[in-house]
Amino acid sequence: MKSAKKLIAPLIILVVAVAVYFIATGIARKANRSDEIVQQTEVTVFSGDGAEIKTVSFKSEKYDIAIEKSEERYYLASDRGFPLNQTTAGYFFSAASEITGSGSIDGKGRLADYGLEEPQATVTVGTSGGETVISVGDYNKYSGSYYCRLNDGDTVYLLSSDFLGYFEYTLDDLIVHEKVEKPSNGISDVARITVESDGGILEYRYVPGVEAETDEDGNEITAAVDARFDLYDYDGQFVGEATETGEKIYDAVFGSSLTDWVDYNVTEEERLEKYGLNAPFRTVTVYYTAT
Repeated sequence: MKSAKKLIAPLIILVVAVAVYFIATGIARKANRSDEIVQQTEVTVFSGDGAEIKTVSFKSEKYDIAIEKSEERYYLASDRGFPLNQTTAGYFFSAASEITGSGSIDGKGRLADYGLEEPQATVTVGTSGGETVISVGDYNKYSGSYYCRLNDGDTVYLLSSDFLGYFEYTLDDLIVHEKVEKPSNGISDVARITVESDGGILEYRYVPGVEAETDEDGNEITAAVDARFDLYDYDGQFVGEATETGEKIYDAVFGSSLTDWVDYNVTEEERLEKYGLNAPFRTVTVYYTAT
């Protein structure tokens, strides 16, 4: 009996070890397919003439963006009035116009093993001939690739690890920010700056500098005069020199960088009122010569 018990214990351990091995191997294969037979050659997953592509959309758990093209301009499909950055939208379209993979696998009957029955993301390309859907499944850490398939096909392709990054844009990434363009010659192009409030209008008039004059022997006749701002009050009366303040206002206006936003195409009175822009606290206007 003792002998039998001694044999049973190692046998149980062996059975458990074998079971654990097969379970672990099955999980590893399903998740990473390190043993998969892959046709290691560059393959074209999708190819389309960029001029014929009408829409490109990308959808995942975090992102949902669709862009359409009409008469050489790009528009956000959900809102054509959105101020869309045309360069960024062009990158979005370009990424979908030619999609290549590093290999292919016959996935017939095994799409779930590659995460393609419930893909984590889809890229849909619309052309005059119809729509093509590229479904993106699991990530294979051994090959550094994503699995994907075209429409309802059984062929599984390997896409580069940075593929999804080409389409992961938010509205913050896609909006075009207005730019405050500086005068060509800087502050010397300015004629005046006005600051309007409930009390009235303050005016900062720019007075150009004057270079020193010398005679033919190099002797100074008149001294140089620096440029300055003169301040005029609400009644238009001269107050005094205000160069430091005028320059600060100029720098604040033309040195600003508009990078954050809360709304767009705000024109209706009720929407302006929401942000206090129907009756602004201050209005700064810079008058300058454009050259």
